[in-house]
Amino acid sequence: MSVTVAYITIASPDAKAESNEATIMDIQLNSSGETFGSSSHIINFEDEPDLILARGIDGTEGYVKKTELYDDTVASSEEAVIYMKSGNANKVRFIPLSKSDGTTVIDQFQIN
Repeated sequence: MSVTVAYITIASPDAKAESNEATIMDIQLNSSGETFGSSSHIINFEDEPDLILARGIDGTEGYVKKTELYDDTVASSEEAVIYMKSGNANKVRFIPLSKSDGTTVIDQFQIN
């Protein structure tokens, strides 16, 4: 014997869903042709802006370059193992934090 259960749902006026498309649309373009904005709701790496919103070591809000944030020190799983064993993976790094123009440095961003 099988029992079928039906549920009735009512849409909540307080429910909100943010789409990845809306977030991508919030990303802007600077005079150098670089995209800048928040990557907090971006799902795919390819969709992240060139300059990612971040907070510097003194609390200043600015942007870090995606290419500097994601250090390309390893290209394979074998290189990753060597990198992890070297002790470099645990070192603190600092990269420039800039205005949305991507060139005016206003602080540093710390990566642990």
